[in-house]
Amino acid sequence: MNSTKKLRVRMKTFMEDIEKFGKTNVTFQTFYRFVQRKFEQHAYQFGDTETILHVGTGEYIDRDSYEGEEAEDIQCGRRFNTFFKDEKLYKYYQPTKKESKMKFKPVPSLSERLNKNKV
Repeated sequence: MNSTKKLRVRMKTFMEDIEKFGKTNVTFQTFYRFVQRKFEQHAYQFGDTETILHVGTGEYIDRDSYEGEEAEDIQCGRRFNTFFKDEKLYKYYQPTKKESKMKFKPVPSLSERLNKNKV
């Protein structure tokens, strides 16, 4: 259902958006969340069984319960982390370089400072 090949195909249509967003002036965390949102909304397919394995407790629980939603989030998050690393999506994060707003005055030489202090 969520093989790497299938996820890659589903994400293909969003790679241009991801690349463009990665070149804007955003933090890596914002970029990561943007990609994660695309992955969750468009690529990852949640199961439709009645129960789901909760990796925290090791038990099968009702998918529609609070714990079931938590289990889905955990599994989706794990799959996204693996996909992000394996597909090297971090390489699309290339924010524009900011110019330094601070302007430094040139430091006067020792002789200039001595001459200034003589007066």
